[in-house]
Amino acid sequence: MKLLIEHCQKLNINELVRSIKSEFVKTKLKSKIDSLGQDINITSTKCHFGNERLWFVCPACKRRVATLYKPQTKDILLCRKCHDLKYLKSRYSKMKGYL
Repeated sequence: MKLLIEHCQKLNINELVRSIKSEFVKTKLKSKIDSLGQDINITSTKCHFGNERLWFVCPACKRRVATLYKPQTKDILLCRKCHDLKYLKSRYSKMKGYL
């Protein structure tokens, strides 16, 4: 049985940035991540009009992602692809032909 995203704890970088609202965003994010006991890097990309968007770097595949997940059965934060997580809705779309 596939693991579902809905049954995982999630850490979304955009939610964290909105809640922190400080010029020390990267420093505070890093300290928050360090408290999880896992080495998670942060990177950024330039946006239009001079803004910057922050991303987590998945510890396994090294891709830029906005959200890392920790399933109940595992003790590591990774992106949804590395955890092979599926959305609940994807189960129902496969059942269309049976309804």
